[in-house]
Amino acid sequence: MRRRRLVSCMLAGGSLLASAGCGVTYRPPELAGFGDIRWDADRLQCLRDTADYAIAACTRVIERPDPSAMFGSSWAWVYRSRAATALRLAGHLLSMDRDDEAVGAATTSLALLQRYDAHRPRVNVMTLPPERASIDKQTRELKLDRAQINYIAGIALVRVRRWEAAMKHLADAVELNPGHPGAWAALGVAANQMGRYDESRRDFEKVLSLDADYFTDSKGIQRLISEASKHDDTYRLGEVPPRRRPVGCATVPPTQVKRFDEGQLIVDKTIAHYGLQGLRLCVGGVPPNAAAAFDNRQNLIILGDQVLDSDHWMSVLAHELGHAVIKHDMPIRQSQHIEASSDFRNPTLDIKQQHEIDADRKGVEIMTKVVGMPEREATRRMAAKLLAINASFGGRAVAVSYPHIHPCDRFDKLIAAFPREWSDDLSCQKQQEPSRRGPALPTDAFMKLTRPSSSTSPASPGDAPPRSPAQRS
Repeated sequence: MRRRRLVSCMLAGGSLLASAGCGVTYRPPELAGFGDIRWDADRLQCLRDTADYAIAACTRVIERPDPSAMFGSSWAWVYRSRAATALRLAGHLLSMDRDDEAVGAATTSLALLQRYDAHRPRVNVMTLPPERASIDKQTRELKLDRAQINYIAGIALVRVRRWEAAMKHLADAVELNPGHPGAWAALGVAANQMGRYDESRRDFEKVLSLDADYFTDSKGIQRLISEASKHDDTYRLGEVPPRRRPVGCATVPPTQVKRFDEGQLIVDKTIAHYGLQGLRLCVGGVPPNAAAAFDNRQNLIILGDQVLDSDHWMSVLAHELGHAVIKHDMPIRQSQHIEASSDFRNPTLDIKQQHEIDADRKGVEIMTKVVGMPEREATRRMAAKLLAINASFGGRAVAVSYPHIHPCDRFDKLIAAFPREWSDDLSCQKQQEPSRRGPALPTDAFMKLTRPSSSTSPASPGDAPPRSPAQRS
C-alpha cells in the first residue's frame, strides 16, 4: 500500500499532488470555483459585508498560506486578488477610524501586488500578439492598482497627521496616476503642513487643472490650506476629531421623539403585515456615508442622528424596512453559495446592489400597504429621496459608496418598476466623471481636517485669507 502511494506521488504533478494525497502542496481557496469568487465565502464577506464581520473575513483571506511556487505564473492572479482584499480591509478600517491599522493593510496590499508583479507573465520573443495585448493590459492595470493603494495609504497617514510618510505614498500615487485630483489635493495638504509651500502650490494648481470645481463646500479647509500656501503660511489645523461612535443605538433627542414614535408605529404595523419578528427601531451611529442601516443580527433598524429631522425620513425608514421584509443582509457562512434576488435580476449588478434596488421597490409597497399612502405619492417620495441623494453628491458616481449604485440608476429602476405618469415632471442628472479609478474625492471630513478655535484661525472658507510672511513678522 505504501509503495503504491509513493508511486502515485512520483507520477503526480502540479496541482494533482494534493489530490494524490502527497500533502506537499497548497491549493488556494480562490481556485475552488476556478476563480469564481462566489464560491469563496470569506472573500465574498470581505467585499460585501461591513464592520467587524468583514474585517475578520478580510484578515482570514490575506493570512492564507502562500500559494506553492510550483503553480508559477499561471496562478499569479491569486496575489492580485488578495491585494484587492487587503485594500478592501483598509477601507473597512478607515470607516471605523482604525487609521494606523488601515496603513498596515494598505502596506500588505502593496506587498501582495509586488508578488503578483514578480510572478505574472512577461513579454518575450515567443509571445504571440494576443498574449502581448493581455500582458500590456495587466501592466496598465497594475500601475493604477498601485496608485490607488498608495493613495489610500497616504490618506490614512494624513488622518493621523504623519505628514512625511503620507507625502511619500501620495507622491508615488500621483507619479503612477497623474490624473487623480484627490491624491494631488492630499499631497498639497501634507506639503503645506510640512512647510513645503512651493510644492503645495503646485499640487493644488494640478488639482484645479484636473477639476476646476474641486473646492466644494465639503473641501473648504483644503481651499484654506491652498490659500495659505500661496502666502507661504502653514494653515493651523484643529484637533483630530474623536473616534466615530460605533454602530448602535443612542438616546432619541427630545426634538425627534414625536417622529420616532411615528416611525416605531410604522415598524410595528410592518411586523404585523409581513409576519416579521422582533424588529426594533432606534437612532444612533450608522456606517459612514449612510443615512440608516439594517442590522439583521440584532434585528435593528438604525436611523442616523439627523434622519428624523429631514423631509425624507419616511422613505429612508421604508427602504430599510424593505431590506428586513425581503430578508436581505443575511450573514454569509462557509460553503454557502449566494444567489441574487429572483425578481428583476440584472446580470451587470452584484447581489448587494440588486438588494438596494429591491428595497426601494419594497419600500414603496410598505408606504402603500402599511402607511396607507396612494401608490403615486409613495413612489414620488422614494424618488424624491433618490434625487436628494444625487444632489448631495453633485451627480458624481464616485461619491456613491458600495453597495449602492448611482442614485439616477436607482431612479430609473424605480420608474421601470412603477411605469406611471407620476415621474413625468421628475428627472435625475448625472455629472460626467473624469476617467480615473478611485473612491470619492477626499472631503475635509474624510481626511479628518478640522478648523482650529475661532480665536486662532478663520472660521469658514469665506473668512479672511491666511497671513502673509510680512504680517507674521
